[in-house]
Amino acid sequence: MDAQRGGGCRATRAPNCFELFWGWSYRFEAYTPAAKLMRRHYALPMLWRHQFIGWGNLSLTGGMLVHEISFVSDRAPREAAFGAALAEELARMQAFLKPEGAR
Repeated sequence: MDAQRGGGCRATRAPNCFELFWGWSYRFEAYTPAAKLMRRHYALPMLWRHQFIGWGNLSLTGGMLVHEISFVSDRAPREAAFGAALAEELARMQAFLKPEGAR
């Protein structure tokens, strides 16, 4: 498609591009009214083995990472490697979000 006529993937069309690449509709909902939310305000897409498998809602409460993970198929992959990889990524996010005074 001709990107100059609006047919290409652009930042303003990110949800459409996400669906094109991964086969699943994702939309950034940071500014969506609560009554219209599908996932939550800052749901992060989660990829595993070149597939979109779900999303995570992460927040920092009392200096600790709180996470809510949801899956497209309603369950996590069965591979032991997935659990280890998820724990590793959550630990990285905890370190990244650590409050300034706690570093």
